[in-house]
Amino acid sequence: MIVEEHLKECGDCRAMLEELRQLCGALEGNRESIFCPEPWELYELAAQGIEPADGLAEHLKQCPECARELEGYRTTAQAEPISPQVTDAFKVFTARQQAPQVPLEGKGLGARLASFFGRLLHAPMLPLASVAAAAVVAVILLYPSQRIEPMLGFSDVQWRVARTGPKGTPKSLVAVEKQRVAILLLFEGLREKPSQEFIDSLYRELQPPGELCGRLEFVDPPRVKASISTIQFDPDNHKTVLDRLARDLHVSRALIVSVAVQKNAYRISGQLVDTKTGKSLEQTVISDVKDSALAETVKDSAISLLSSDKK
Repeated sequence: MIVEEHLKECGDCRAMLEELRQLCGALEGNRESIFCPEPWELYELAAQGIEPADGLAEHLKQCPECARELEGYRTTAQAEPISPQVTDAFKVFTARQQAPQVPLEGKGLGARLASFFGRLLHAPMLPLASVAAAAVVAVILLYPSQRIEPMLGFSDVQWRVARTGPKGTPKSLVAVEKQRVAILLLFEGLREKPSQEFIDSLYRELQPPGELCGRLEFVDPPRVKASISTIQFDPDNHKTVLDRLARDLHVSRALIVSVAVQKNAYRISGQLVDTKTGKSLEQTVISDVKDSALAETVKDSAISLLSSDKK
């Protein structure tokens, strides 16, 4: 909707859109003759001995590299057939290859497209199965991401947590089973990785107050770091992280505090999760948080969620 509204008022972008439409139409209309087939397509053609489709036959007439490759596969297929397991592995491998990176900075859209596709279409045996794949590569090269992926922040900050029972009773005088809690900081939408000093400052603010320590047991940040810092983090699925916290540190509650960029401010969202079920118990979102109030807002959000979890 934002793009459509912008196009109504911006002639330059409308012209750019039309240029892209014409380019995509030309690629779609000439896909068989422009793009070399995948290596495994040529091998399967050679191994099965069937006549190629019209588009592929025309391409083989115009592309000596593919014609030679096909002839080599025919010789190989007759002398020493390749097992399906090898060809399947070959498909997976070549599908991961990317077009060569080319310097595109400092050029207008037309020049950048011409430079990219000029090199792309003259690269022999380029493993692109469709125009859609070419479009994806073009978008990656022409419009590289300026933001880092969501990431967990870890710290070696030690919390000075009072070891007390309910209502401040010294722990040595009571026998009480407390919920064990781990607090995680998640950073989203940042243009560069946050400094360790910045991460540490937020963890210092997150030191649990005495009133919460009476009924909850908190795991220090260094122990959390040692447990999960090597895990491949999936921002859309926290199950692996939750399972590791429950297994290694016997954590029953995970408080995930997200710090996300929102224009010239931050959005702080918190989620208290049961590590055994993965169920979200409490949530909170605070938008339009300025730099000066960031640390205090992170702390208040965490305390609010932990205080609301009466269970």
